[in-house]
Amino acid sequence: MLRYNLSVKRVRIFSVVLMLFAFMFGFTWNKQGFCFGDNILTGLGLSSWSNGTHGTHYTAIFALVLFLIAFLLFISSTSKVDHSQTEN
Repeated sequence: MLRYNLSVKRVRIFSVVLMLFAFMFGFTWNKQGFCFGDNILTGLGLSSWSNGTHGTHYTAIFALVLFLIAFLLFISSTSKVDHSQTEN
């Protein structure tokens, strides 16, 4: 039982950290348009936009996908909570 609760807790913590990373990855931080995710994609040799500086913003899509994965992980971990200890 304790192992199960620890693994659920780890999944929840991981999903919250992943949500925060997704938010930081896709958010523009100042008026000049600094985006952490754009710098990561550029550093990996990938373009962050489909057509130069216009078109589809791949960073935003990637951030949304990461956030969705984190959200689904969190929801799945909360549905696995064992309520047998609270029942009498």
